[in-house]
Amino acid sequence: MRFALLGNHSDGLAIARALVATGRHDLVAVQDSSAPEFALGAAIVADLEEILADPAIALVIVAGAESIRAEQLRRALQSERHVLCVHPLAHKPELAYQAAVIQAETKVLLLPLMPDSLHPAFTRLTELAKKKMQLLRLDRRGIESLCWDMLRRVGGEIVELVGFASAEEWTQAEPLLLNGKFEKGGLFQVTVLPGVEQRQELSLLGAEIEAELTGPASDGGAQLCWRMKNGDWQEEAWNTWDRWAAMATLVDDALENPTNEIRISWQDEVRYLELDDALLRSVEKRRASSLDLAEFTEDSGPKGTLTLIGCGMIWLLLLIFALSIWLPWIRWAIVPLLVGFLALLALKWLGSSRPTAPTK
Repeated sequence: MRFALLGNHSDGLAIARALVATGRHDLVAVQDSSAPEFALGAAIVADLEEILADPAIALVIVAGAESIRAEQLRRALQSERHVLCVHPLAHKPELAYQAAVIQAETKVLLLPLMPDSLHPAFTRLTELAKKKMQLLRLDRRGIESLCWDMLRRVGGEIVELVGFASAEEWTQAEPLLLNGKFEKGGLFQVTVLPGVEQRQELSLLGAEIEAELTGPASDGGAQLCWRMKNGDWQEEAWNTWDRWAAMATLVDDALENPTNEIRISWQDEVRYLELDDALLRSVEKRRASSLDLAEFTEDSGPKGTLTLIGCGMIWLLLLIFALSIWLPWIRWAIVPLLVGFLALLALKWLGSSRPTAPTK
């Protein structure tokens, strides 16, 4: 199959290299980039429409800058090409919704480049999570991106979340605490901490199972330790794993068997952006507020008392005016009320103007 690469995002180049390495696909055109070393014969085309006009190109990798990525995706889908799109498409889910609508009309293959959740360690952990999982805890250090695809792969759909950060707007270089709930039961906790060394640990706790996954590392290495209730610990390890080779295999399977269910779909991209947006709104709305408490002074008591008396006077005057419609003589009660309130003000003024003894 012949395909084209739009842009030079590292993930787009990586999946293009993996597809070419299978020997079943050829990169024939690139835009906004020079021909990569693994496909030196690819034509450099400046105009996207020229690429989409070539009927020999069956698949397009959308890997342009974020400012033009959504437009590249829209045109590629409208031209009825299969599309692989760099993740994330945007910061908000609306553009992902639009892409889903076009894909539903054209019936082409549309996949986000999200290979991390394909790691066999997550497949194994998903099997263990079926044994009455109660809590999934993830600790990430030095890894800026979030992990909705991994959490959803193991625990299922997320229906509730709340995030806590040091400010009302979380930046990926700052700590983050995240709690939530899965649709089929079970809770999750995520801790994201900045750091020099990238490290990830995922723990699973349940009524019958306990498991701890360290990794995957950048080379795909991971170690899973687990045990059943009151049983001995067992270990499974993966020394290396090629995430892009796994993604290329998934693409081939999806193209050859379009009716079969695949482990990654455009719905994963949509849900990722929805959860990202929900997290940012949660952090903003649940921020801690500092309370500026007024200092208590000697005048606070009298001022508060006079305020209450004044409010009471106003309500009493309104009542008198209402009753005077039927009892005109009651209007004379206004005079003693006003005199009494003025007398209170005078006593307050005399008390405050009295000189106080100097403090020794």
